[in-house]
Amino acid sequence: MTETEFDEVFDLMKSGVYVITANDGQKMGGCTAVWVSRCSFDPPMVAIYIAPKRYTHDIIKNAKHYCVNIVGERHLEIARGFGLRSSASVDKFAGVQFTSGVTGAPILKDACAYLDCELVQEMTIGDHTCFVGKVVAAEKITLEKPLIYLHEDYYSGERQAGHEG
Repeated sequence: MTETEFDEVFDLMKSGVYVITANDGQKMGGCTAVWVSRCSFDPPMVAIYIAPKRYTHDIIKNAKHYCVNIVGERHLEIARGFGLRSSASVDKFAGVQFTSGVTGAPILKDACAYLDCELVQEMTIGDHTCFVGKVVAAEKITLEKPLIYLHEDYYSGERQAGHEG
């Protein structure tokens, strides 16, 4: 199986679209992620998977928190803005309304819902870091349906090798 065929199969696995945010007191970062999962009922915990080369990775590591902002169907451009550009070279929060969560992580006002998490564990899994966070606050903000990730909504033409963040 070629890498392209392998990627096409993975693209059939549907998941939500999330904007992961953090603030370490010096820098704010945010990146779009689709590799997010609930991993514990008691206490409630959520795992996110972020590549170490992404700008937001080290902010999460230093901040010891992150917020999973669940993006709605009408916010594809917000998801693209946080996913296709690097916070190292552009202020992704410019023009985006947000407030600070219990942890200090930015909560996007246009999110459908959010999970504000304190970092409890991190581990390297392949080429990503798995950050596990205990949910300390959560809220359903709107009744809007969440955005589902479809590769073709984000990229046209060639498959992008890696994402910014």
